[in-house]
Amino acid sequence: MSDNLDGHEVYTQKYQEIDETIDCPICKKGKIEIKRIPGWYEWKVSRISAGAKRTKFFHDPKFKVMNKCPECGASRETIKEALEKGKKPETKDERKKRLEAAGIPTQIEM
Repeated sequence: MSDNLDGHEVYTQKYQEIDETIDCPICKKGKIEIKRIPGWYEWKVSRISAGAKRTKFFHDPKFKVMNKCPECGASRETIKEALEKGKKPETKDERKKRLEAAGIPTQIEM
């Protein structure tokens, strides 16, 4: 796909919406229907007399929530925020416990 905006050409990678039924990210009990759009790249081309410059932009994945949770009653907006936010990053203490449980040493002994 090519669009002409202010003398620049923009090329976008076509994406598709994937229909899925997943567990509610808030209560983990109810089933909700979503449309997931995977991340995609968009190219912007600037042309001058010396040549062309292409810049690549990555768009994050997006979610469209089709219904609210039947179990906990969470709204579509709340579910969408929880899906886009994803998992919280692992803390240092959690990482240390996970490594110790796997038998990996956490300190170098001399």
